[in-house]
Amino acid sequence: FRPIKDNPARPTTWKEVDDALKGGTIYFNSAGGFWPNLGALCRLTSYAFGLPTNINIYITPPKSTISVPPHTDRQDVIVFQTEGSKRWKVYGPPKRQKGKDPLNRGKSGDVITKNELGAPILDVILRRGDIMYVPAGFPHTTDTVTIVEKETVPSLQESSDKNEFDETSVHLTMGLDTHVWALTFAHIRWTLLQRCGKDWKVDIKKDEDYWRSMRAIPVGFLSLLDG
Repeated sequence: FRPIKDNPARPTTWKEVDDALKGGTIYFNSAGGFWPNLGALCRLTSYAFGLPTNINIYITPPKSTISVPPHTDRQDVIVFQTEGSKRWKVYGPPKRQKGKDPLNRGKSGDVITKNELGAPILDVILRRGDIMYVPAGFPHTTDTVTIVEKETVPSLQESSDKNEFDETSVHLTMGLDTHVWALTFAHIRWTLLQRCGKDWKVDIKKDEDYWRSMRAIPVGFLSLLDG
């Protein structure tokens, strides 16, 4: 990861974008704070879900074998493909490992191996106008080059004979920041125990129990406490 310009306060030029695309994917974090239409989308989504939201933009040139390596995120994300096409492979959460955050795998020097991933539970090509949901903690990877036979991926069978990835891919990732803002059952437990002066640390042995505790709290749950 590296910046595409020397001074982050200076406006980005189209030449800098073109030059950066020769080396891989460009991403703009917190894009809702810079583009009014994306900020409006974040606000509307927050009203609809009752959760804090954020949008990143990803731009990937054609024929990128690995746009992003396998990784997990702390957010539940909704992907909006706005230009071109991109192939996504989504996997079930790998077995937890001591010392590794299940919601931050594949980053900061950590590598998710093929043996950990197994077979993808979703292997699709998103085209302009397509939308996809990926839960927090589910590893995913992307590319912009067809590297498998069409018969093995149902979504590829729908494509024509032309190159699926002739155009630059642009997609928006809408993050629902439940974990960032401590809106999970696990965080409620930690908060209550700390306020009661109890030991809040927990060692969840079973992966199934861990992921159940990481589920988002129901929208409007505080209203249940009224009266």
